Amino acid sequence: SGARGTGARLYEQAARLTPSEERSASARRLVSAAGAHLMGGEPDRARILLEGVSARSGPERFEALCALGTLLDETEGGDAAFAAFEGSLETDDPVVAARAHRGLAQSLVYVGDLERALAHAEAAVATVDKLDARESLVYGLAMLALVTVIALQTVGVVMVVALLITPAATAQLLTRSLWAMMA
Repeated sequence: SGARGTGARLYEQAARLTPSEERSASARRLVSAAGAHLMGGEPDRARILLEGVSARSGPERFEALCALGTLLDETEGGDAAFAAFEGSLETDDPVVAARAHRGLAQSLVYVGDLERALAHAEAAVATVDKLDARESLVYGLAMLALVTVIALQTVGVVMVVALLITPAATAQLLTRSLWAMMA
């Protein structure tokens, strides 16, 4: 597991040693441990930690849900991450909300729901637009650009297919004879 695995274990040990009245600090350390486990190639351990923190109350719950959404999107794909990302949108922290919107946009692109993906990409930008959170704004704009390009490419494919099919369909409406259609 290397340095990241060792770091993850140290974060977990620090969380265990954190006094019980400092639940927020303990939760932040567990979220950090989960991130280190994920980067160290231990997604199962990361998931256990994130699910534990997301079951608690407090603002760290939303960060854990957002991280869990990212983990589920990367390990399971499909719509597995939707509930975690949507749960993290209940946060008061606009940076976490923007990350959740970006994660939802990405997941929705993967499942082909481009309309909702575009709405969440726009929400990610709108959420941090008035803050001094340049990094979140840049990531939001990048996701918005990505979803827009994918949507345009998809519409482009539909247009090409329509241009290929429409003349033949029109010809078939006018005549039932293949020879007459080809003439």
